[in-house]
Amino acid sequence: MTKRVNKSMDLIIKNETQNDEPVKERWMTLAGSTCDSTPSLSIGPPPMINDEIHPSCWNFTYGNWRIQEFYSPNFPGEYATDVDCVQYLQAPPGFKIQLHFDSIFAVEKSHECQFDYLEIRDGPFAYSPLIGRYCSLEFPPLVTSTGRYLWLRFKSDDVLQYTGFKAVYSYHKDNSK
Repeated sequence: MTKRVNKSMDLIIKNETQNDEPVKERWMTLAGSTCDSTPSLSIGPPPMINDEIHPSCWNFTYGNWRIQEFYSPNFPGEYATDVDCVQYLQAPPGFKIQLHFDSIFAVEKSHECQFDYLEIRDGPFAYSPLIGRYCSLEFPPLVTSTGRYLWLRFKSDDVLQYTGFKAVYSYHKDNSK
């Protein structure tokens, strides 16, 4: 079966698993020209970069989809000033997302995270329920979505910059249904 992938369509890359192991799957948006693809279990080339995403946000928005990681802009260097990066993670139907920070988390600390922060919401939208807004030198807690989506935003101001973070996500069977 050949699928036609057009501008702004989703591409699903899967690594099938047995039992309740995490499914390694990443949904990505392709932009640009049209191409033909045949479904397979092999991982293809990375997605085409969407021109609407500023290059300073690529580490955050696209990350490393092969190992299910994303990073603050310019990681492991200091993140850029005045960035506002958004992405959402989407698990396959019947799965939840777990997100954890394992090597470093260094975001300018401020009262109520008013300057630089990582915001995580439980759902696919900016108005989905807030899980937390994080800004410190301490790791955020393990985050587990209640459904199949997480919406994330990284924002920095124009004053202080830190190293930022590396985040790792995985998909786990939703046993509540």
